[in-house]
Amino acid sequence: PTRRSSDLEWEGFRIAHLSDIHVSSIFRREHFEELVARTNALKADLVLITGDFSDGPLDREAAVLQRDADLAPLSGLKAAYGIFGVTGNHEYIRPEREKLLEIIRRHGVVILENEAVSIAVKGRRVTVAGVDDLAAERMGAGRHDLAGTLSNLADDDLRILMDHQPRTAPEAANPAWKVDLQLSGHTHGGHTGPVAILASLANNGFVKGFYELGGMKLYVSQGAGFWAGFPVRSGTFNEIPLITFTRAN
Repeated sequence: PTRRSSDLEWEGFRIAHLSDIHVSSIFRREHFEELVARTNALKADLVLITGDFSDGPLDREAAVLQRDADLAPLSGLKAAYGIFGVTGNHEYIRPEREKLLEIIRRHGVVILENEAVSIAVKGRRVTVAGVDDLAAERMGAGRHDLAGTLSNLADDDLRILMDHQPRTAPEAANPAWKVDLQLSGHTHGGHTGPVAILASLANNGFVKGFYELGGMKLYVSQGAGFWAGFPVRSGTFNEIPLITFTRAN
């Protein structure tokens, strides 16, 4: 962390960042179980999931039961300070969004919808904030509200923001919001070839990896799964980023 870090004891604090899991007809429970096992093997203190949990309709009871079974491994995620997530654009593609969020919550993920929570870590305060995806307003299901989420928060020692799409990171980097780290996904690292150019143009140049925006750091994950509509990668790879904190030099 770059803010108020000189007297903090963050050494070894670990965040596992999952994004773009895309559980679907081609990425079922057995694959997700392996993903959860790999995540748990990292022994993270905190697991943060930046959207796009699954794909496909939930307009039939059989489909709801299947999705529930495929997402059940979420219940196996382990982290001392909790499992938190936000919506991605794919959570708004189908009208049955609330059914999906109910499944996700039932399996232990705290979904932050334009809200923030405060966590005590080693005697210090960590704020974990999450905003609804930019697609929310387009689908008439809320809105992406950075100002409302980050205003009037209690004093803290570390502030982390989850926002599925990285394109608005320059707004989050406004010093008034005091965000130290933003975690995003959405781009799949650019997928492949010309798609990477489009992904960059659509996301203000933020496609994969770490970026510095003034006093805020941004990490854009390449994602842990595949979208069934375009299950292709070239020059990119699935990942489970592990962010380990250390004392500033």
